[in-house]
Amino acid sequence: METVFGACRFCGQVNSQQHSGEYESLDHANECATLNCNCSKARHYSDRKQSLKRAEEQIEHLFGEEVAERGLSSVKQEIKELMINAATHVYDGILKDITINITQCVKVKISKSTKGKLTLMRSDASVLKQEVQ
Repeated sequence: METVFGACRFCGQVNSQQHSGEYESLDHANECATLNCNCSKARHYSDRKQSLKRAEEQIEHLFGEEVAERGLSSVKQEIKELMINAATHVYDGILKDITINITQCVKVKISKSTKGKLTLMRSDASVLKQEVQ
């Protein structure tokens, strides 16, 4: 087992870790060092990365193929990617919140709580409209 030295991308602190074939490259070792660093920028980076990963998982949970089991409709991959992009912009403070009307009856609102947590809310509404002369 050889020792690999990865460095935090923000503060440069070197983190020696035992290498057992788990790192794909030096960049991967640096990424791991960054995620395990205690500097404030690395902690923010790690928190952001984890929050956006959980948002992506929740988008899949709310709009992926398995929602058909709950009587809901799933959405195309392109729309899920749009939601992930929107969640990133909300998390970074570029947008305060965003509502995406997917269909006439299905929409998602993505916002950030005062505690810094992303909130994804799916709304399904049945709308029946008839015109009578």
